Amino acid sequence: MIIIFREFIYDEQGIHTLEVAIVTAILISLAIVFRETVLTYCKSIAEKIIGQ
Repeated sequence: MIIIFREFIYDEQGIHTLEVAIVTAILISLAIVFRETVLTYCKSIAEKIIGQ
């Protein structure tokens, strides 16, 4: 039983997938929180590019 528990603790299989999922969730939540700011910024950049 102890051997199985140790193997479970030190097994790193799938940890990279979890890291990617956490980073993706953080980025999506930040995009939702700062949505208006990001949209305003993108619109101002687009107007500067198109206006030239």
